[in-house]
Amino acid sequence: MIHKFVVEKILSVCEQHGINKNGCAYSFGDQKPTFSKEWLETTINKSKRRVSSKHGDLVSSQMESSDFFKSIGYSDYFDIDYNGNAKLLLDLGSPLPVELYDKADILYDGGVIEHIPNIYQAMCNAMLLLKKGGLFIECVPAAFFRGGCYYNVDPELFRDLYEANGFETVECMLYHDDIKFRWLHFLKSMLKSRIRPLVPDFIMAYRKTILRARNDDLKSMRFIDPFDPVVRSRFWWYGPPAGTHTCDIGIKRHDIKADGIIVPRQETYPSKI
Repeated sequence: MIHKFVVEKILSVCEQHGINKNGCAYSFGDQKPTFSKEWLETTINKSKRRVSSKHGDLVSSQMESSDFFKSIGYSDYFDIDYNGNAKLLLDLGSPLPVELYDKADILYDGGVIEHIPNIYQAMCNAMLLLKKGGLFIECVPAAFFRGGCYYNVDPELFRDLYEANGFETVECMLYHDDIKFRWLHFLKSMLKSRIRPLVPDFIMAYRKTILRARNDDLKSMRFIDPFDPVVRSRFWWYGPPAGTHTCDIGIKRHDIKADGIIVPRQETYPSKI
C-alpha cells in the first residue's frame, strides 16, 4: 500500500534532493493508495508542487498508483510482481533481467520484499533497478508480524546494506499503528486456542470501523528513530509494539554491478556470505 506519510516523504525528498520528477516510477508489487485524489491534490498544493498536466484533473475519489506517480510528474509507472495483476510479470526472488538495470528514477516497496523467500536477491534487484540518483522507499514489517510474511526486517539491515553499496540514507524510522490496535493484536496472539478463533472477526471489525474510517489518518501513526539510544534500549531490544514497520529512504549515488554487491558486517554476522 501507499500510505499518506509516504506521499509527504516523497514530495519533500524530491524537492530537497532534486530527484528527477519526469522519469519512470517503479514499485515492487501492485501497490494500492490508501488516500483519495482530493487528499492528494490538497497535499500537492500545500507542498507548492503543481499537479502534472499529463494526469489531468483529479476529480474521481478512486485512486490508482499510476495516477499518483503521474500526478506528481513521473512520465510512466511500472509495478513488478508475478501475481498476474502487475504490469511486469517477474519473480523478484530471481535475478533481475539485464534490460531492466538502471531504469527507475524512483522505486517504492510498500510491503512486498518480506514475502519473497530469497529476500537478498530482491534487495539486489532493487539496487540494480534504480538509476544513479534515483530514490528508493522501503516500508516493510520490522517486528511482531506472525504468519503473514517470511521476514520481519531489522531496520539496520537496509541502512547498512544500501550504504555499503553506494546509497545515501535520507531517513530511517520505525512506525506503528495506534495503541488500541496494537494491544488488540497482542491479546489476540496470547489468547488460548479455544477462544482464539473467535477473535479475528472482532479485530477486523475494529479495523474497518475505526482505523479504515480514518482513511489512514497520519495522527494514528507514531514515528520514532530506531537508532536513538533510548529507543534501542527501551523499545527495540525489549519488545517493540505489534505491527511495527521500518521505513527506509535512500538515494543511489554510485553505479552498481550485479557481481560487485557488498554484504556489510552486522555485529555478529560474518562480513561475507
